[in-house]
Amino acid sequence: MNDALAVRESNGAEVRNCSAYVCQRITRERADTNALETVWNQLQAKRASEMTKLIAIIDDDDAMQDSLRDLMEAAGLVARCFGSAEEFLASGMHRQAACLITDILMPKMSGLELQTRLKDEKCDIPIIFITAFGDARMRIQAMREGAVELLAKPFDHHLLLKTVRAALDI
Repeated sequence: MNDALAVRESNGAEVRNCSAYVCQRITRERADTNALETVWNQLQAKRASEMTKLIAIIDDDDAMQDSLRDLMEAAGLVARCFGSAEEFLASGMHRQAACLITDILMPKMSGLELQTRLKDEKCDIPIIFITAFGDARMRIQAMREGAVELLAKPFDHHLLLKTVRAALDI
């Protein structure tokens, strides 16, 4: 009895007279390669999706704006900065942004007031608050009104990126 089998290579060529063991191994390696290609394609699609989602950054401190934008862009995300809540609202970007990172204490309209305004306008954008002067009352108010997170300055950049990515998946 002849145990020889035939297997097709990925280029279509046929390999004849291979043992059952060799045929099984070739088949397994192809399945592993296909699985890796699938995972790779999924990661590429997720990255492309993140690249099209805008992160809006609102802070009255220009240096903080630049730092946050650089962090987001280094992580492959698209970010746009605004110096105030009013500037952000006037831009119309509140209907396009996929996530909002905002300071709480700013002149004129605070981050918490912006959150209320967006909620009143039925604009359901995930909000991540950052502040150097937060207290328990502010945290409770922000979280009760639907904030994703409130981070105290200085905050861990890795934690912020993790929080942004989680907000993008909401």
